[in-house]
Amino acid sequence: MRNVNYFLKNGFHELLKRIFSQTGISIGKNPYKYLMITLILSLFSIGVIHLTFAQKLQDGFTSRHSRSHIEEKLFFEFHNTTPTKTERFVALIKGVDNKNLMDGEMLNDIKKFHYYLQNDFNVTVNGIEYAHRNVCDGYCDINKGFYEIIEAIEYENESFQKNGKYSGKYILSWPKSYKLGFEFNVAMHLFGVKLKDKNDGFNNIDNVEMIALHFYANYPNDNITNIVTEWEQGVYNYLKSKKVIEDFPTIDVSVLGDKILGREIIRGGLSLLPYLVIGFILTLIFVFICVMLSTPIKRLQFSVNKPILVLGIVLSPFLAVTTTFGIIGFLDLPIYPIQFVIPFLILAIGVDDAFLILHSWNRMYPKIEGLGSRKKIETVPRVIQKVLEEIGPSITITSLTNVIAFGVGSTVSTPAMQLFCISSMLAMVIDFIFELTFFTSILVIAEKIQISSCTGELSQIDPKINEPYNGIEEKKYEINESVTNVIKRFLTCYCYTLTSNIFRIMTLIFTTMFIYFSICGTLEMEPVINSQQIIPSDSLLQKTDKLFEKYTWKEYELLTVILNNPPNISEPEGLLKLKKIVNAFETIPQALGNMSTFIFLNDYETYLQTLRMMSIFLVDIKFSIDYIPEFLIDLPHWNMGIKMSQVNNKTSLSKISFQTGFFNSTSWIDRANLMLKWRKIADKFPENNVTIYCENSPIFEGIFNLKYNTLQTVFITLLCMFLVCVIFVPSFAGVISAVFAITSISFGVFGFLYWWNLNLDPVSMSAIVMSIGFSVDYTAHVAYHYQKMCQLILYYPSVTTHKEIVCQRLYYTLDAVAWPMIQAALSTMICFIPVIFTNDYTPRVFLKTITLVIGWGIIHGLVILPTLLSLFPESWFCNKTSTKKNEIHKKEEDSTLLNDTNKNNIKSVYSLSLSFDDNNIKTNTKNQKTQSIDNTSSLGNKNSVEKISSTISQNDSDGGSGQS
Repeated sequence: MRNVNYFLKNGFHELLKRIFSQTGISIGKNPYKYLMITLILSLFSIGVIHLTFAQKLQDGFTSRHSRSHIEEKLFFEFHNTTPTKTERFVALIKGVDNKNLMDGEMLNDIKKFHYYLQNDFNVTVNGIEYAHRNVCDGYCDINKGFYEIIEAIEYENESFQKNGKYSGKYILSWPKSYKLGFEFNVAMHLFGVKLKDKNDGFNNIDNVEMIALHFYANYPNDNITNIVTEWEQGVYNYLKSKKVIEDFPTIDVSVLGDKILGREIIRGGLSLLPYLVIGFILTLIFVFICVMLSTPIKRLQFSVNKPILVLGIVLSPFLAVTTTFGIIGFLDLPIYPIQFVIPFLILAIGVDDAFLILHSWNRMYPKIEGLGSRKKIETVPRVIQKVLEEIGPSITITSLTNVIAFGVGSTVSTPAMQLFCISSMLAMVIDFIFELTFFTSILVIAEKIQISSCTGELSQIDPKINEPYNGIEEKKYEINESVTNVIKRFLTCYCYTLTSNIFRIMTLIFTTMFIYFSICGTLEMEPVINSQQIIPSDSLLQKTDKLFEKYTWKEYELLTVILNNPPNISEPEGLLKLKKIVNAFETIPQALGNMSTFIFLNDYETYLQTLRMMSIFLVDIKFSIDYIPEFLIDLPHWNMGIKMSQVNNKTSLSKISFQTGFFNSTSWIDRANLMLKWRKIADKFPENNVTIYCENSPIFEGIFNLKYNTLQTVFITLLCMFLVCVIFVPSFAGVISAVFAITSISFGVFGFLYWWNLNLDPVSMSAIVMSIGFSVDYTAHVAYHYQKMCQLILYYPSVTTHKEIVCQRLYYTLDAVAWPMIQAALSTMICFIPVIFTNDYTPRVFLKTITLVIGWGIIHGLVILPTLLSLFPESWFCNKTSTKKNEIHKKEEDSTLLNDTNKNNIKSVYSLSLSFDDNNIKTNTKNQKTQSIDNTSSLGNKNSVEKISSTISQNDSDGGSGQS
């Protein structure tokens, strides 16, 4: 019955243990087979040549099914096109030395510049030259308002010269002007406008600081797409080369377009590659130093296996990254720039797992050091078996929790976040597999090569010089033993310090203050989006974005409103309803009002009035839509604001569109709040199916979803962390402690990101999701190993006090994970060090996040969590009554070993499971070093060798069940 209860409580551990046990044996016996399997899987890396980038990066910030995308779809349906086939490009022009752009010469230079871009600036695609006029179908006259201004000035000045007065045909003002009484829009072209105090003629505009020229295009096929893309890139390069200054010295030009924005953001992501290479090299150097220091055999001495181990540690995550991106390429999934940080993350996590495996190997290897070379090679599979039994479940916890964290993040409906999390999750899984197959195989191969090389090396030593050589080796052995003893004494003192009441009180005070500031920072963090943050710091688009912020958003934010089911304006009630809807948008506090509204109705009423004047003696013309076809012939630009249909041979309006302007929105959050006001008004008229359209609505919507999506992701992820801990750490105290530490680290990262002058945006959201997974690396290992030491008191029957038990459990735990944890933290920081030298926003956010995760993770993993675990009574971790001393280890070898062990020389339980007689090893190690140098392959103590080998075999057959 006891075995049944044990299995119910620890069945998952037993299953994992057996899986990793068999995996270790298999890899140990067939390392080259696993190495080849890994390399074959890594051939998926070829798929990187098929990688494609997202066409419209701004669409990655909101859900594919969001309201903004529905609004966008209806807008482009109104104009008989699709959002993915419409390209927007704008040139913002200022005068050199801030000259007044309403000056005749300046207007003429701008006109020449527009003509040059529209007609004479050519790009070559597939051997054919194209200008923008070849692809602007439907939008070639989009700058007609600008040309109307020039025509008005020329016409009225000529009229004044001829007649001594202005003709009255034109009235120039802002935001709308008039030609023969009909409106035309100048607000979309003129910015920084200063009107005259007194109207003294046709022109009421005194000064203009900036003029915007628009270049729109439809690209119904890939060929047109390539033309538009190359044209935008060509214009951008033209500005970047400063040649525009030579051709047009009086104007200062800035540009922004969908394609060039995407390319610049992608360039910013690709600019991380040199930093990644440098980080990779620095990590390689650091890993080499760690391997030199950590290897118990020939420490600080070069040997054949060490460079092989270093390459294995760094190549495993590298292959995982290339394989991941190759699979993404084969699946034809788009790439967003944020995914360029994945190599840094996987390199950091992969090195962490490799350090744990290597550290476990280094702690177990001295147990077989006294064996002969042949026996060592035969024993390697058994050691790898024990290594994976010890470390396998531990790295499974961290890998599984990281996968869960990113898996939950992939449920967020933002496409960019989804693909980032999916890519990260896939990379985590592949890296986990590669660590077990590729790196472990490399470890086995390297150690076998080293053992063989040492045998050959020693066999060539002249027996006459054996004695001094042996003396040097013995001296090195004594130095290593001395260093090891110093570390053990320090770790023992540290464990006793952790259990002291004074230290516990200090830890409580620190933790309380830490949680307080973390919560305050988390509550203060608000969603903020700054487009300048996602644009590379050296890009010309930075200047363009600042001009948009200074002029466009502040002075004239254009809104398009569509009535998909308009009222019948032939009826007085319908006409009144239409005017009511228009007025509702014109009276929002930030609205420019009626003077900024462009709707066919105003010109149509003027048109009908003109008809009445022309037919005053013939017929009385009443307001009706019957004259709209003729109206559209005379004023064809209003075809973009009206959609007609025929019902029962009668003309009716199927859709109506109008535009109005808003001002004084100086930030993205202000503009996002303005969008909510627009939608609130639109929702008041459901019978008319009113929808709005603003080209940045997807980004606005993403701002409001950020906090909700982040909190949702955080809480679901923490819940998943809790469930994982329940499975892997089957004790109430262990689960509570681990979950508390994970939550504390996570909120510490959130809160202190705010204190580090960061707010919530798509980039920081991705970093936050990542930090939750990373926090597990610094907590799960500690909680898991502490829990695994439930039987420690049974190994040390002389230990009776709670404090001694806790200190020894802490010693074992920290001995197993502290140094690998510190190594992993340092390697991660070293990998990210090159990012310090970039000014781009995205990598710096991840650098700050990683720094906080590492800092708080080390403090929690080595201080707070061990202190917390030491507070719980043993009964919360172990059920003493269900086990007896003579039921724990029935092996005579283990009993002998346990009796020889004292509390000042604590051994790893997993090392104990190898069942080596410590006295024999210590006695024979030095002797065997001398005898090995004399080209002796055996230990010299045949009974000891047989005992060790038989014990290993016996443990293998038991499958580790003795700890039950």
